[in-house]
Amino acid sequence: MITFVDYFNFINSFFGLSLYSYDKNKKCFYKSHVKIGYCSTILIITIFVYPSIINFIVSKILDISGSHLAELVSIFQTLSELALSVSLMLYKLLNYNKDISCRNNYEKLKEFFDKHSRNGPVSQLNIANRRNILLIISAVLFYIQVLTTVGVLSRIITSGTEGYYYAACYAFTYSQIALTGNIFFERILQHKFMISQINRTLETYLETLTYEIKYRSKAHCEIVSCKMSDDLDKLQELNSSIYSLIAELMQYESFSMIIVFLQKFIEIIIPLFYQFVAQYLYVIQFYNAPQFLIFGVFYISCTTASVCLYIGICERMQQEMSTTAKILHEFPVHKTDDRLKESINRFSLQILQEKRPISVCGMFNVDNTLLYSMISSMTSYLILLVQFQLQGVGSSKG
Repeated sequence: MITFVDYFNFINSFFGLSLYSYDKNKKCFYKSHVKIGYCSTILIITIFVYPSIINFIVSKILDISGSHLAELVSIFQTLSELALSVSLMLYKLLNYNKDISCRNNYEKLKEFFDKHSRNGPVSQLNIANRRNILLIISAVLFYIQVLTTVGVLSRIITSGTEGYYYAACYAFTYSQIALTGNIFFERILQHKFMISQINRTLETYLETLTYEIKYRSKAHCEIVSCKMSDDLDKLQELNSSIYSLIAELMQYESFSMIIVFLQKFIEIIIPLFYQFVAQYLYVIQFYNAPQFLIFGVFYISCTTASVCLYIGICERMQQEMSTTAKILHEFPVHKTDDRLKESINRFSLQILQEKRPISVCGMFNVDNTLLYSMISSMTSYLILLVQFQLQGVGSSKG
């Protein structure tokens, strides 16, 4: 039976993003020399192919758009895609050991976590369906982005064989970076649901201490408090391991996510500019037919939705991390024995010391403030491009 893991591993391998294989007997990841060679081959081909693509853009885009500014913007977009794709593959090749280490550490934690879910303090939640729904949404968005990319590039495809060549190369590198964002989304999602399970367990304990235990005998209360203290110590250990893995993951994924957000930034601004040129500056050669408007709108919408998806899951996970501290703060420590009180205080102190925002290389945090900043910056750059176009800066008429 094909699982999400098999599906994602196949897609990642095809685009040269998976440099590892999984040993089902040992339940661990290890480097794959075949996949490393495949990724290296893609990198070399990309470097050698793109100069001819740039020449094609220089010779054709002016005829299509009738604007030197649109030509410069298109060249910048293509060069950016090349630089980002090459940087991503180089980073993957140089740091595949870190990726394998992160995945193996997660496998160990998952095994330990599942053991506590079955036989220990962690409450089992029916989260498989929710997780699968979110993964399906991210996968559907990825495929729609690929399809709309091909639709938008169909303007170029009409230029003959070289047009097909350009569209295939651009769609491949675009999909490669888009898939990197999906990988990040999947891995954050895994940790987010673990923290959610811990929070639901803590809520159960809080309810027990607040409403149930006061109606029981003193002896029963002591037994419950001792067991709860032991369980809280185990939850603290699990929570600390999750925080450490998140920090390790962000240390590895930060550079990749800079590439992803840069690509999204470019792939929203420039298509919006192209839509302005096509719809409001009538150029016969631009092929401004209704289907291109539809593809363009879907392209921009799906790219925007994917950004919101990445930021949203990070924001939600940070809220779950904050919820842990809030629940512990509500525990009635004045009504508990010293041992349980010490466990609660130790857990709270651990959260204060280890909780970190999801930061990308320390440059910015991946939360709602990033979304607001991107909207503000994209609006400013788009207004500048439109003003340059309206004022004839770089126009073919001089």
